[in-house]
Amino acid sequence: MNWSWALPLHSYGGHLEDYFGSEGTLLYGCHGSFACNKDQEGIITFIGKDGEKKFFTYKLNDMFYDEIKSFYDAVVEDKEPLVGGKEGIAALEVALKVLGEI
Repeated sequence: MNWSWALPLHSYGGHLEDYFGSEGTLLYGCHGSFACNKDQEGIITFIGKDGEKKFFTYKLNDMFYDEIKSFYDAVVEDKEPLVGGKEGIAALEVALKVLGEI
């Protein structure tokens, strides 16, 4: 799917997970020249309103497994969770702000 008729200048999208804003666009995948280990890393491309591209990598993982394992370890093994309560509340605040702008 492409929303080219409705996108900001220098933006293009092809996934439902792409994000568009007044300062630029975040696109999943590599949209330009950037070298990484595609077996271990994913890429998010930021295209600023000036057309400049920045690339961010993240470690590929099974996020649902990691989340459940962290919860299990916290409850059963009495270990610190990967994400604590303060971080969870901060993430929820961001998500609620995003929802308020839709």
